[in-house]
Amino acid sequence: MVNNRYRIKWLLILLFTQVVFDMITIFVFRIGKLIVPILLTNLIFSSEHLLNLSSQSLIITGGQMIQTFGMGILFTCLYIRTQNLIVPMIAHFTLYSVMIFLLPITQSD
Repeated sequence: MVNNRYRIKWLLILLFTQVVFDMITIFVFRIGKLIVPILLTNLIFSSEHLLNLSSQSLIITGGQMIQTFGMGILFTCLYIRTQNLIVPMIAHFTLYSVMIFLLPITQSD
């Protein structure tokens, strides 16, 4: 059973990373062509998951990096298509809410 403090912690982390990396993406878009900033910001964001190597295997961390890179590109494309930062934030929140609230998590605080 997952306690509420754990859920709240992950929702706050989710919100913070979404806002920070979306703002970086928006700033970088103003500098150059579209494809390079999209790939660069999502590569930087997915590389942040290398910090997880201290507590999990390389295979799991690599999978997280690939998943994060792909989802970052999806969320970036949602922003470009809608020109609205709220749309990718809602998509991100919805995806992780399902994972946090519906899937069983065995980790404790």
